[in-house]
Amino acid sequence: MNPSRFPRPQPMTTTWKIEITEPHSGELGEAVLHEDHGFAMEEYTYEAGHRIDVAVHDVHDPHWHIFTDLDSGHRFKIPPQKYRRLEPAAAG
Repeated sequence: MNPSRFPRPQPMTTTWKIEITEPHSGELGEAVLHEDHGFAMEEYTYEAGHRIDVAVHDVHDPHWHIFTDLDSGHRFKIPPQKYRRLEPAAAG
Protein backbone atom coordinates (compact mmCIF):
# COMPACT_ATOMS: atom_id res chain seq x y z
CA MET A 1 0.00 0.00 0.00
CA ASN A 2 1.33 3.40 -0.96
CA PRO A 3 0.66 5.90 1.89
CA SER A 4 1.20 8.89 -0.44
CA ARG A 5 -1.98 7.91 -2.32
CA PHE A 6 -4.06 8.82 0.71
CA PRO A 7 -3.82 12.51 1.62
CA ARG A 8 -3.76 13.40 5.29
CA PRO A 9 -6.99 14.94 6.51
CA GLN A 10 -6.71 18.68 7.08
CA PRO A 11 -8.05 20.15 10.33
CA MET A 12 -11.31 22.05 9.99
CA THR A 13 -10.97 25.82 10.33
CA THR A 14 -13.67 27.62 12.24
CA THR A 15 -14.74 30.91 10.67
CA TRP A 16 -16.72 33.75 12.23
CA LYS A 17 -17.94 37.16 11.16
CA ILE A 18 -17.03 39.75 13.78
CA GLU A 19 -17.72 43.45 14.19
CA ILE A 20 -15.17 45.74 15.78
CA THR A 21 -16.88 47.64 18.63
CA GLU A 22 -13.96 49.92 19.60
CA PRO A 23 -11.11 51.18 17.43
CA HIS A 24 -8.25 48.68 17.49
CA SER A 25 -4.71 48.82 16.12
CA GLY A 26 -1.56 46.78 16.41
CA GLU A 27 1.38 45.42 14.47
CA LEU A 28 0.99 42.79 11.79
CA GLY A 29 2.66 39.62 12.93
CA GLU A 30 2.33 40.29 16.65
CA ALA A 31 -0.09 37.36 16.93
CA VAL A 32 2.31 34.94 15.21
CA LEU A 33 3.82 32.66 17.81
CA HIS A 34 7.49 32.26 16.92
CA GLU A 35 10.77 33.20 18.54
CA ASP A 36 12.32 35.23 15.71
CA HIS A 37 9.70 37.95 15.88
CA GLY A 38 12.08 40.77 16.76
CA PHE A 39 11.78 42.73 13.52
CA ALA A 40 9.61 45.79 12.87
CA MET A 41 6.18 45.19 11.42
CA GLU A 42 3.55 47.23 9.63
CA GLU A 43 0.74 48.61 11.72
CA TYR A 44 -2.92 47.87 11.13
CA THR A 45 -6.08 49.64 12.29
CA TYR A 46 -9.70 48.56 12.45
CA GLU A 47 -12.30 51.25 13.06
CA ALA A 48 -15.41 50.70 15.18
CA GLY A 49 -18.19 49.21 13.05
CA HIS A 50 -15.82 47.38 10.70
CA ARG A 51 -17.07 43.85 9.93
CA ILE A 52 -14.56 41.10 9.19
CA ASP A 53 -14.76 37.45 8.15
CA VAL A 54 -12.10 35.71 10.22
CA ALA A 55 -10.53 32.31 10.78
CA VAL A 56 -10.54 31.59 14.50
CA HIS A 57 -7.21 30.50 16.02
CA ASP A 58 -7.57 31.02 19.78
CA VAL A 59 -10.44 32.49 21.80
CA HIS A 60 -9.55 30.89 25.15
CA ASP A 61 -7.21 33.56 26.53
CA PRO A 62 -9.14 36.15 28.60
CA HIS A 63 -6.93 39.02 27.35
CA TRP A 64 -6.37 38.32 23.64
CA HIS A 65 -8.24 36.45 20.92
CA ILE A 66 -6.32 35.52 17.77
CA PHE A 67 -7.85 35.59 14.28
CA THR A 68 -6.82 35.74 10.63
CA ASP A 69 -8.61 38.36 8.52
CA LEU A 70 -9.84 36.31 5.55
CA ASP A 71 -9.73 39.33 3.21
CA SER A 72 -6.14 40.39 3.89
CA GLY A 73 -4.71 37.12 5.22
CA HIS A 74 -3.22 38.94 8.21
CA ARG A 75 -3.24 37.27 11.62
CA PHE A 76 -4.07 39.65 14.45
CA LYS A 77 -4.89 39.61 18.13
CA ILE A 78 -7.62 41.65 19.77
CA PRO A 79 -9.01 41.97 23.30
CA PRO A 80 -12.42 40.24 23.45
CA GLN A 81 -14.15 43.41 24.68
CA LYS A 82 -13.27 45.21 21.42
CA TYR A 83 -15.34 43.02 19.11
CA ARG A 84 -18.57 41.07 18.97
CA ARG A 85 -19.36 37.91 17.07
CA LEU A 86 -22.13 38.35 14.53
CA GLU A 87 -24.69 35.63 13.92
CA PRO A 88 -24.43 33.94 10.54
CA ALA A 89 -26.99 35.12 8.00
CA ALA A 90 -30.01 32.86 7.70
CA ALA A 91 -30.16 30.94 4.44
CA GLY A 92 -33.16 31.76 2.42
